[in-house]
Amino acid sequence: MSMLKLSHKYIGILLAYFGFFLFFSGTLGYYKDEITLFMQPENYRLNYKSPNALKSGIDYLRKYHANADIWEITLPSEASPFVGVSYKNDKKAHQKKKNKPRINIDPESGERVKARSTYGGNFIGKLHFNLWYIPASKGREIVGYATLLLILTIVTGVIIHKRIFKDFFKYRKNTILRDTHIVTSVSGFAIFFMLSVSGLYLVEKFMLKEIYQDISSKNQAAMQQDFYEKVKAKREARRKVKQNKEQNATETVSEIVVKQNQSSYIPTLSDIKNIIDKKLNGRELKNILIQKDAVDTAYIQLNFDTKNPFSENGLSFSAELYNIKTGKLVDMMSQRELNTEQKIYQFMKIFHTGNFSDEMVKFIFFVFGILGLFMCFGGALLWQKNSNSTLTFYLGRFLNGSIFIGLFTGFGMYLLSNQLIKFNTPLRHNLEVNAFFIALIISTLLSAILVKRYAYTILSFITSFLFLVSAIMALKAGSYANFSSLKVTLFCFVLVTLFGYLGKKFLKGKK
Repeated sequence: MSMLKLSHKYIGILLAYFGFFLFFSGTLGYYKDEITLFMQPENYRLNYKSPNALKSGIDYLRKYHANADIWEITLPSEASPFVGVSYKNDKKAHQKKKNKPRINIDPESGERVKARSTYGGNFIGKLHFNLWYIPASKGREIVGYATLLLILTIVTGVIIHKRIFKDFFKYRKNTILRDTHIVTSVSGFAIFFMLSVSGLYLVEKFMLKEIYQDISSKNQAAMQQDFYEKVKAKREARRKVKQNKEQNATETVSEIVVKQNQSSYIPTLSDIKNIIDKKLNGRELKNILIQKDAVDTAYIQLNFDTKNPFSENGLSFSAELYNIKTGKLVDMMSQRELNTEQKIYQFMKIFHTGNFSDEMVKFIFFVFGILGLFMCFGGALLWQKNSNSTLTFYLGRFLNGSIFIGLFTGFGMYLLSNQLIKFNTPLRHNLEVNAFFIALIISTLLSAILVKRYAYTILSFITSFLFLVSAIMALKAGSYANFSSLKVTLFCFVLVTLFGYLGKKFLKGKK
């Protein structure tokens, strides 16, 4: 037991601050779409419930990309209140073969929405597992090893705190830090453990890259032989096709001339709506794909939202393909079949991101993320309280200010810089990220310079001010018009209150 206590203590000290960073970025990452909307005020007032959404998308594609072989239309939602349209193989637009641009359309007016350039919530999400300013593979490797230690710390913590259930409802005035650390740890143990295991599984290939490379090199000879056989088969197939073309040259040329004299069929709004209205049957339509590369007809693929992401043999995928002219069902798909390894990977990914149910599940995961922050925070303060070392005392104060408060200061600066940087500034999304890290560096410097007193106070008031200005500017721009952007605005006000209160408390204690 003493060995477990020592390992929990010293590994926990190393992980308290990095673990806080992982919980911080991961918790905010659950609402990355809402944060992105918050950072694009141009989208606040878009009417995502507009009945003209489908018409706006089709009219735009008919007007500007009638020659494209494929149209894709994604209907608006609360967090993405615009119609997303994309196209493929538009010869007049000089489109690259693999390029598939995405354009956002106002659901009501049908005009293109030009929102400011920003990483939005995707920056926070990628920060969670990629880190930043270093290669993504190296960042995931670092996060993977930290996660491995986190699993060990969580398990040893539950084992050594075996009295938690006996003392759960006892109030002990002088053990508030210990109780905070233990209660949050045990309350979220199952979720923390599953999140750690699933996160570790997602990045393990970056940790074991040498093993994967060794396996790959051993299989290279077999893969090379298989490649040669495929090339040989393709050459034989091309030879036969060439012979057939030479035999039917006259017929082929005449067919090409006929096709060139015909115009491609362009479906109308009424054609598309007739299919959708007849086949919807109360289901929620996610997006549609229109294939119009045929001469005399077109096909529409209806992709429906699936409540359960998993099926018996893989992932749920509800899609139906119809001939627009005849209205007949051509094909349908209810699932994407996966092998065992792919099933495990997708399960881990969907669980880790919380994308397996409704908004309530996402909120529950968010709450557990908050518990994770308190677990790391309580553990770090408990270590500092129980240590009699002067070095530990000042090191703890420095890390508390630079990490526990500094991360929120950086996030507040990230949101505020989005409001302050001019719309047309080149690479403004990179400037926002730079603002986050500059604020983090300033927090670190203040924590070092004012380590004896007032570092916590100044940082708390600065953080409160940053979120206050961001929230007020967002409200002025109309964030109240959309509940997704309003949620982030209200969260900012919660942080304003929290850090304002902490700043007042720290000021009294001269911390």
